Amino acid sequence: MKNLIAFHGSDHKVGTTMISQSVAELISKNRKDIKILWVVFSTGDGKDYANYVSQSVGGFRLQIHSHILNDVEVMHASKQSENLYMLGGIKNYLEKRNYFPEMTKYFLDCIEGKFDLIIADCGNDLDCGLTMGALESSELTYLIVSQRESSLRKYEMKLDFYKRLDINDKGIIINHFREDDPLTLDYIGKRFALSYELFFRVQDSKFSRQAETDKKSLLSYGDNSYNNDIAKVAASILKQCGLGCLKKDEEKRKKRWISFI
Repeated sequence: MKNLIAFHGSDHKVGTTMISQSVAELISKNRKDIKILWVVFSTGDGKDYANYVSQSVGGFRLQIHSHILNDVEVMHASKQSENLYMLGGIKNYLEKRNYFPEMTKYFLDCIEGKFDLIIADCGNDLDCGLTMGALESSELTYLIVSQRESSLRKYEMKLDFYKRLDINDKGIIINHFREDDPLTLDYIGKRFALSYELFFRVQDSKFSRQAETDKKSLLSYGDNSYNNDIAKVAASILKQCGLGCLKKDEEKRKKRWISFI
């Protein structure tokens, strides 16, 4: 599925929910012509940074299991604004074994054509059917890691599994990035034989704890470094999906063209 963007993390501390939600919010505000669904295909109710999310994929479990899911009902339950829709995942961690990859694929089939972009928070737990279904269905996956050794080790442990699933990430996001960290981009690239072109840096933000308390994404705090880093990820996604670019990038392109004339 070309318009399904699956974000997955090396472990539970790397910020998969924050990054994926921020990307969805930024694109929805910048490009009103694009209809976006942000959905959690993992455990979690989607309310970590958005306490107004009222429905979840888990809430549609009976309809999905019985193959009677209605796309209109999904859109109505998840609508947040003119072009942004949001759904949580599995609210009860103990119920994750009741979900299978085929359920994710059925859900995606039911809503096919209703959204221009589906941005999925796939968490980090590969022992979850919803997560596996999303990763297998997506042609554009983005891995999120941090500069912590524990995060890199867990990514290392999952590499063989990713290869068996034929998951080739289109981007590696280094979240909570710090220039003075001893685990540099060069070190990470060499350690995992990764091209530097795959890397996206998302600067560490001083508002991270405040965002958790306020249940808002970091876009709400006017942190230019964070916002600019998220915009780079968003621009990459739009380009790969054939959806053009962010408005400010388009304006810059037009100005360059006018000056050339």
